[in-house]
Amino acid sequence: MEKKVILITGASSGFGHLTATKLLEEGHLIYAISRTLEKMNDLKDKGANIFQGDVRNMEDIQNVVDKLIKNEGKIDAVLANSGYGEYGMIEAVPMEDIENQYNINVFGVARTLKAVLPHMRKQRSGRIVITESIVSHMSTLGLGWYASTKHALRGMGIALRQEVKDFGIDVVAIEPGAVDTSFDKVAFEALDRNSNKIE
Repeated sequence: MEKKVILITGASSGFGHLTATKLLEEGHLIYAISRTLEKMNDLKDKGANIFQGDVRNMEDIQNVVDKLIKNEGKIDAVLANSGYGEYGMIEAVPMEDIENQYNINVFGVARTLKAVLPHMRKQRSGRIVITESIVSHMSTLGLGWYASTKHALRGMGIALRQEVKDFGIDVVAIEPGAVDTSFDKVAFEALDRNSNKIE
């Protein structure tokens, strides 16, 4: 099996960490990014290149991609996985929390794509995998703002798939439902916090 060079954002927990672990076991070369470096030490022990970085900062993402290209000369795939849930009623979630969720879930993906796409277009190959959600197709009470970020990713991904097809680049959306990861703890803590904000 050919070794692939793969970038993963949000690699410290959940799908990002599990995917990195599996790909390392298969012999692939992983560049992993997260705000929490120590949570990726086990990935480093397995051979991953780990970087502390924030998808809210374009310079962080660009620096890692530049290092990857300098070291490896190509990028085969990216898993744009950073994201979290800020649950709560539409009225109750503070504006700064809505903006932060969009900054990570949507604009973080945008920054990642802008960093990797020029290289994939130049090499005329690549695979982009975006972690969306089943709520990219629906929404429900308490999930409105989170679901809206995933709707945005779905709409963007459909267009991107058409735009880059002729460059040999595949765009894949994964749409998980409820899975036992640390995501739920963060999301439901937000729901509890925000549930007290409507009189």
